Amino acid sequence: MSAPVWPVTGIDHILIAVRDLKQARSTYEALGFMPTPMGRHTKLGSINHCLMLENDYLELLAIDPESSVPNRWSGLLEVRQGVGAVALRSTDSKGAAVALRAAGLNPGDVSEFSRPVERPDGVKDASFTVLHIDHAATPGLREFLCQHHTPELVWLPEYQTHPNGAKAISEVIVVATDPASVVAAQEKMFNTRAMGNSPHARVIETGTATLMVMTPDAFLKRFPKATLVKAALPYVAGFSLRLRDTMASAGWFRKQGISFERSADGRAYLPPERACGVTLQFEMPA
Repeated sequence: MSAPVWPVTGIDHILIAVRDLKQARSTYEALGFMPTPMGRHTKLGSINHCLMLENDYLELLAIDPESSVPNRWSGLLEVRQGVGAVALRSTDSKGAAVALRAAGLNPGDVSEFSRPVERPDGVKDASFTVLHIDHAATPGLREFLCQHHTPELVWLPEYQTHPNGAKAISEVIVVATDPASVVAAQEKMFNTRAMGNSPHARVIETGTATLMVMTPDAFLKRFPKATLVKAALPYVAGFSLRLRDTMASAGWFRKQGISFERSADGRAYLPPERACGVTLQFEMPA
């Protein structure tokens, strides 16, 4: 008898919390992304733009100034901008609640929701099942599981091709003074074992992107011009993006006059002040 399929299968999207959504949109448009039209989460008191990639995406999210709904991101945004949560891909959010509880994590209730999407043949409902995880059980990452029932209404082709050639999330980077505590929880989350035995950096393969857990010193050695909000540690400090055509992307950035910092392994990155609070690395030479 074959083992049951683990219900957490990778990274679905990265949520980037920002103070000014219009400014964040302009920042990422200037970097060669094509954002979706602004969305409004009326029950959550937030507004957003999404940057849709091939099979995952980035979400720029801000507090809706027109809403009186209490917002979960207020506390975070008082301290910093940047990655606020990582949504995990799931084939079965309800089944995941059972599996993660048995693994020693603390999943909350499963919730169903939908949002309207305008298409040429009328308004459709994109529907999801979401499972939130107790943040105390996963130090360094605020995570929730997202099961898409209508992916064709989320990954719209007209928003998946970006001038900069961005294709996929390849790495999520967590910075922690104690990587072991972060790693222990994520090994349970992805039902796997971390690679490497360095006390300064460990790697977990999620099924899609790599999850890198690093000490502050290791992070700043890799990204010398980056900065960290030490009061916020541990947290997701950055991520890397894979490109469709490295040479074409490098040429586009060069033509736009966009310069990069050089990481310790020679790749191009932007420090947090240039990417709304995240260290943003592109998988191409600097």
